[in-house]
Amino acid sequence: MIYALYGSDTYRSRKKLNEIIEAYRQKAGADIDFHRFNAQEHDCANLKGIMATSSLFAQKKLVVVEYAFGDRMESMLTHAKQWQDAKDQHLILCHETLDASAKKYLKLWTPLLTQSQEFGEMKGSTREAWICQEATLRGVILSPTDAHRITAITSDSWSAVQEIEKIAVNPLGASSGEIFMKTSTIFDLGDVFFTDKKKALGILYELLKYGEDEFGLFSYLANRSRTLVAVKQCMEQKQQIPSWLGIHPFVAKKTALLVRALTAAQCATFMIRFFEEDHRIKTGLSQPKDSLVRML
Repeated sequence: MIYALYGSDTYRSRKKLNEIIEAYRQKAGADIDFHRFNAQEHDCANLKGIMATSSLFAQKKLVVVEYAFGDRMESMLTHAKQWQDAKDQHLILCHETLDASAKKYLKLWTPLLTQSQEFGEMKGSTREAWICQEATLRGVILSPTDAHRITAITSDSWSAVQEIEKIAVNPLGASSGEIFMKTSTIFDLGDVFFTDKKKALGILYELLKYGEDEFGLFSYLANRSRTLVAVKQCMEQKQQIPSWLGIHPFVAKKTALLVRALTAAQCATFMIRFFEEDHRIKTGLSQPKDSLVRML
């Protein structure tokens, strides 16, 4: 199967790409063979080698190629024909706004495509309806005033989603355009992330809005999850926390209060989820912010 996703609306095209990848991962299970290339930066000879070989262990293969409609991918046209009707081999070709050159190469690929989807700029009522739909997916019900305001003040889907997220955090100030000053810290997020998802989501969006590094937030909370497991285990075994764990006494005391409301299984689940999301981030399937929101 060969798919093409392209167009100027990169938010919607990325969302569709991630949906396809996630569906593939769920279907493939342990038989996963996933590769991601940037045709502008990577050697397409390596891509040709990956597509030509089949794994002895993985039954299904997924290859995603960014900036696919250019001269560097032209040599792949003949080789890719064998993937056209293959049910267990998926090639996804991605490109942003198509210039004259990219349109030429898209035309060359078109006979091989199983499916293609263009994500162009949305306007008027179509865009407003999409904004309301995105808000509903996040559990946010927009008033007609908010829907009109977001449509009017944003120029693309990325900025529209950011406005929706602001309303999710501060619904009372949405229509008036009111914003609040940063009052939380990364440590506040660590205090509530594992016990109060609604409050944690608000603090997370606030920190990100004011420039907190999403990779730093993810790393801090991942380490926090390991501390939860260690402290909970020591409490259940009625043992002192070993010094070699390097947990500061103040942190240990705060964590002990936190884990009283959690079971050992819950603590372990948090750590496993961070491990899984860390893998998604490192393989390009997610961003730290998206992973944290998904966990909440």
